[in-house]
Amino acid sequence: MLRKELTESIKRFLECFLILVGIPIAFLLDRLIIKFGWEFKDLFLGLFYVAVFFYSAYSGITILQTEKKDRALEYLLSMPISRSKIMLIKIFSRLIILIFCIFILTFLVDFKTFRMLAIWLIFLFFISVSFSMVIDSIILGIIGISLIFQVFLLNSRILNFLVSKTYIESSLDHLALLSPVLSALLLLIPFGISFWLTFKKMDVKPIKQQIQPYYYIAFPALVIILSFIILNYKNYLNQ
Repeated sequence: MLRKELTESIKRFLECFLILVGIPIAFLLDRLIIKFGWEFKDLFLGLFYVAVFFYSAYSGITILQTEKKDRALEYLLSMPISRSKIMLIKIFSRLIILIFCIFILTFLVDFKTFRMLAIWLIFLFFISVSFSMVIDSIILGIIGISLIFQVFLLNSRILNFLVSKTYIESSLDHLALLSPVLSALLLLIPFGISFWLTFKKMDVKPIKQQIQPYYYIAFPALVIILSFIILNYKNYLNQ
């Protein structure tokens, strides 16, 4: 099963990184027609970021896509291995490629930027995995994940604003990761629990009848976070 999942993960990786084929095309168009003065390195970095972020979301949201498409989800769940091991293999095979991409970033950006990008990418992957259970459409899934990612970013900024009011300036650098990590956990924990409870108890019934954990765990947590953002947004803008 691990070999199958690694093959599937590599396919997702190649699909996302096909965008890099556009680098020489964009470079030639800039030199011959557009003439914005783009450097080859800047084009590579920009498209590499897009590809990595897209892979992070795409590989997560499609983690059960093959089984759903082939109507083999029931077969997957009836395999003679535990469901936790099944999901661990699926996540590991995709995460190891994402970690490789993150490793490449160490050669492309400074350490401070790298830390933040790593948090964003890992958050994006796991929140996408949690969405894979409730959304079949990849397009709708990417839209939903993008909105959740914006909530995550805004909540991070507001938390950072509140932290900066509490700690002295010399301490802020040591706490630079506190806000995004806390913001990520506030979303990943309820959505992750909802995903696992649904997957653990999944049977042949329609999926819409099995996603109750999302209704009483994930979505209420999202409402609370949105309420927190709304309550503090005005003060954040006036800082």
